[in-house]
Amino acid sequence: MVPSPTTAVLIALMAAGAACLAAFIAGAFSLVGLLISKEQQVSGFRQAWIDELRSDVGVFVAHAHQIQSFVVGHQPLNYQKFWEATRDSYIELNKASIRIKLRLNPTERESSQILQSMSEMEALFNNLAADPQSSIKISSIALALERDAPPLLKKEWERVKRGEPIYRLAKWMALSLFVATGATVIWLFSEILR
Repeated sequence: MVPSPTTAVLIALMAAGAACLAAFIAGAFSLVGLLISKEQQVSGFRQAWIDELRSDVGVFVAHAHQIQSFVVGHQPLNYQKFWEATRDSYIELNKASIRIKLRLNPTERESSQILQSMSEMEALFNNLAADPQSSIKISSIALALERDAPPLLKKEWERVKRGEPIYRLAKWMALSLFVATGATVIWLFSEILR
């Protein structure tokens, strides 16, 4: 039996439509794959940021305690001995301070709390040689830093676990595309088998 011209045109149109659909689907999946790959890399950078911030807060607090211990254990304070004994700790504390400040956004509540505590501690250190008794406050400020850092780290970790907004959108696009492709394939086969 020879198909009618209308049937032949319909079959040709369906074949062309299927080819276009396949090309669209391949392109869409490539785009989704590219978005997911990029967002996974961003999440990796964010995880490294979290790890480095955690490390720098630890370095900052540890060196603050080290300087405080020297001041408490060497009363009356001899400035020359104080500087010789704490110079390296001051350098490491300043390096960590700068790295922390460069990582944090002062407009975010969690970040501003950390920056405020650091600012208070730095003010104490600037006046430590003139007022050794101010070293007593260092422990309470260090505890504030240890209290304030985990919520920020947790917030950022939750963001890493959830994924970036584009990643979440790409996941839903991929799922929608998969469902639409399946529905289209089922419809095409049902039309061909009629």
